[in-house]
Amino acid sequence: MGRNYYQGGAEQRYHLSAGVLAVDKDGLLGVHHLPRNGEDFERYEFLHETVELGETLEAAALRGLREEFGAEARIIGYLGCLLTTFNSHCAAIEKATEYLVAHVETWNESRRKTDDNTVGSRIEWFTSDRLLSLMHDQADRDSTPDLDETTILRRYIEQLKPQ
Repeated sequence: MGRNYYQGGAEQRYHLSAGVLAVDKDGLLGVHHLPRNGEDFERYEFLHETVELGETLEAAALRGLREEFGAEARIIGYLGCLLTTFNSHCAAIEKATEYLVAHVETWNESRRKTDDNTVGSRIEWFTSDRLLSLMHDQADRDSTPDLDETTILRRYIEQLKPQ
């Protein structure tokens, strides 16, 4: 099918990802919890999946949920885009992450892929208020804009959170 022009790298300075807020039947939000690694702080982040050639945003999100969470879900909402920059191969990559909300219908962590870059993470579930506190603290201590997803979480709380 050819080179994935959605994947940022040395020759391609732009990257497109589907971000997913996974919501379980109790209204809890699932995130990757990545433990502290060397100089890095522990962090909490929503699922991000690079869009593949010929794939819709929704298909990328659902594929990511299967691969990274071991979950089957259905898309129930859209929360807009975050545009950030990260460094890869000594080049600044502009990353657009389009965020979707998905209702998790089944979850089996043992079905997670074992060769993914998130394999060291734990999937943890939080109330939106608790997660907002964790992500806010994370944004205050870490200057990596790609990891500050508080704007997206606030949009969810204001627009789509079940009452």
